[in-house]
Amino acid sequence: MVAAYVDRFAEYTGETLQVRKATTIDESHASVLAQILRPTAPPVNVDWRVGAAGGNYKVVDVVV
Repeated sequence: MVAAYVDRFAEYTGETLQVRKATTIDESHASVLAQILRPTAPPVNVDWRVGAAGGNYKVVDVVV
């Protein structure tokens, strides 16, 4: 699944990622609501779930 998203993200050019809201779920997880702003199409809402791993946050789930 991760490889599929990596390939798709590599195709984005000219888009802007705008973080709308970040919410703590618990001490090691958060939810980040964002929009991908596209110059020639409507924005895409994205809900990222992130988790702490070794002192860094990493994406563990994406809802589009």
